[in-house]
Amino acid sequence: NKIHRAKLNAEEIEHEMHRGGIYMTGIFAAEFGTGMFLKHYDMCPWDYSNTPYHYKGVIRLDYAPVWFLTGLIYEKLLSAKK
Repeated sequence: NKIHRAKLNAEEIEHEMHRGGIYMTGIFAAEFGTGMFLKHYDMCPWDYSNTPYHYKGVIRLDYAPVWFLTGLIYEKLLSAKK
């Protein structure tokens, strides 16, 4: 049934969007936490202060799509090994 398949595809897309958002948030949190810790000791090797869409110079919000896709790609790579 076409309607049933369309509903399944929409659910799959929704789940992928949710998981991608979680991965993106986790990567941002790790980068932010690490960056702020290193910045506190003047040891942070990156500084995004001169770029648009940065937050406190340690993360770039315009990287959101990159981290979203990176999380999903790693999920596929790591789950394929099982």
